[in-house]
Amino acid sequence: NLEAAQVREILDEPYMRDVVARAEKVRLMTDDIKYLEGICALSEEKLGQAQLRAATKIKDTGRKNLVTIKLATLVRKRAPGMFKIKNFSRLRKPQGWASLKFLCLDRKKLEAGMMKFEKNKIHASLTNLEKHHEKDARTIFKTIQAFMGDRRFDSTPEHLAGDILNKVLEENNQPLMDEVYMQLIKQLTNNPSTTSTRKGWSLIRICLECFPPQESENYMTEWLEKHAKPSKDFIDIMQRTLFEGMRRRALSEREIQDVIDGKSLGNNENFKTPRAFKKPVYTAPSWESVMQKQEGQS
Repeated sequence: NLEAAQVREILDEPYMRDVVARAEKVRLMTDDIKYLEGICALSEEKLGQAQLRAATKIKDTGRKNLVTIKLATLVRKRAPGMFKIKNFSRLRKPQGWASLKFLCLDRKKLEAGMMKFEKNKIHASLTNLEKHHEKDARTIFKTIQAFMGDRRFDSTPEHLAGDILNKVLEENNQPLMDEVYMQLIKQLTNNPSTTSTRKGWSLIRICLECFPPQESENYMTEWLEKHAKPSKDFIDIMQRTLFEGMRRRALSEREIQDVIDGKSLGNNENFKTPRAFKKPVYTAPSWESVMQKQEGQS
């Protein structure tokens, strides 16, 4: 019964189901056991929501983060196809994007290539942005091309990556964060160069270590699941940055080089590790204490 009271607070699923199963074997029924039976009978989504409330109540941040990730995964599984990049609400429609180019010989071709690798500059941002962000978006695209080796630029990869990070971290520039991720997806789609592709993936990791997607989290997650190798590494970095918060300052050149070398700048497990708990320990009373208790009652 002590275990039932404890697991009712944390709603750890394996522990909860074990307590209910053992109580059933000995035909034990208490208010706590009855409550846990009801929780175990919930759908996966409603169980997750109950666990989230419990984790919030006991202020277990790791458990709360883990359950939040689980619920987001359930949402994506429940609606397959909903979070394809093309469905991202802030992404321009290809026809609308192509129409923004004043002079164009083949607008249909431009439409078809909106989210595919481009060796030339772009004429407009890929996402809907305020007018004052448009120029920044086009400049960032050229910097991405330079980092990936698709445009000549007299600078180092560390400086180029730093330029992107510094720009998006400027005050009121958060809308550029989703734009950067859309541009990177574009340049990694149908990219004919293995070298450019490798550098593009490095740049995605650099960005994920610094700032998370804003409104495109589920879309980025689904895209990374299908295209990143290994996808878990990229998704873990993204989730860590989401839960721990974006950097206030850009990564240093040393940190950027570390990421390029394949190193992670943080622990990808701690942020989603539930707080440890100890199960109640039952100690059988000694024969002497039982006899003393009976003598005291007589």
